[in-house]
Amino acid sequence: MRQALELHDAALSDAMTNHGGYIFSTGGDGFAVAFDRVTAAVAAAAEGQLALLRQTWPEGISLTVRMGLHTGEAAERDGDYFGPTLNRAARLMAVGHGGQVLCSAAVVATLGGPPEGSRLRDHGEHRLRDLAAPEHIFELLYPGAPDQALPPLRSMENLPGNLPHQTTGFIGREAQLVQTTKALDGSRIVTLCGVGGVGNTRLALQVAADLVGKFTNGAWLVELAAVKRPDDVIEAIAAALGVQPRPGVTVVNGVMDFLKEKSLLLVVDNCEHLLAATSRFVQEAAQGAPSLRILATSRENLGVPGERVLTAPPLQLPMLTESQDTALNTESVRFFVERASESNSSFECRERGGFARHD
Repeated sequence: MRQALELHDAALSDAMTNHGGYIFSTGGDGFAVAFDRVTAAVAAAAEGQLALLRQTWPEGISLTVRMGLHTGEAAERDGDYFGPTLNRAARLMAVGHGGQVLCSAAVVATLGGPPEGSRLRDHGEHRLRDLAAPEHIFELLYPGAPDQALPPLRSMENLPGNLPHQTTGFIGREAQLVQTTKALDGSRIVTLCGVGGVGNTRLALQVAADLVGKFTNGAWLVELAAVKRPDDVIEAIAAALGVQPRPGVTVVNGVMDFLKEKSLLLVVDNCEHLLAATSRFVQEAAQGAPSLRILATSRENLGVPGERVLTAPPLQLPMLTESQDTALNTESVRFFVERASESNSSFECRERGGFARHD
């Protein structure tokens, strides 16, 4: 595998740089690349895919990759890029399968049509993780692309679960996303603790949206904020999972029967006022459903065996000594500016007297 990854990295790196691409980030076996022209990005994607198809791999190994292409403005800092354009490209890539090159409507509009010898397959509109509006997705069928039947795109509509559609973008907390995801890899029960309003729920939903494709039976949300009585906790869980009552079977047993063979992520939100009842369910479910993962949010930990507790800190604040550009890129300021812009289309953030003035 080490040799295969070296071949993979070399083939893609060559394809990207051959067309003027600037590789500004690598993570694991992934590349993030900036181009000055959409046509160059499309050509590099096609060349990279063909290079992998033609590669002679070590025995027993064959690597395929998925690619997402989007165009737009991005903020640059210290040789790295940030902003919604990158997020959308990443979300496009995430819904694809190995061998696919997925393009946004903005890319297709800029191209004005498929490159010579290529075709564009219209996949229609799809809801992508943490993006407020659906994206019209096209697949680039480059010359030499294999004619293969692939499953549907892994967009939110095509994955099992009941995660709500987020109408606002997810800002910051990259470190917490990584930390929580890794915690769920190693622990079957993870609790995000923090004071009210710190963003535990939004963080949990983002983690679930990022991981939903890794669970055969999807990701499901149980909201306990409106539940008043401990006895109603299991009813709320059954309703969220769509477990119907059966004659002679208690609600608890019905839920446990449903979960026991499932590969599923269950997000249990706002547990603090029903700790005892929630803890009993979580402990019993973890014991009876070996492929179940539970992500809870609460002001206090559940206190069950095997629980991993993480604390969600507030959004990063700017330092008074920071430059204007640096301050505007901190999590709290980005959050404020985006929400203010959503509520007032004439809002603008500009510098005055050395400070950022918000109108």
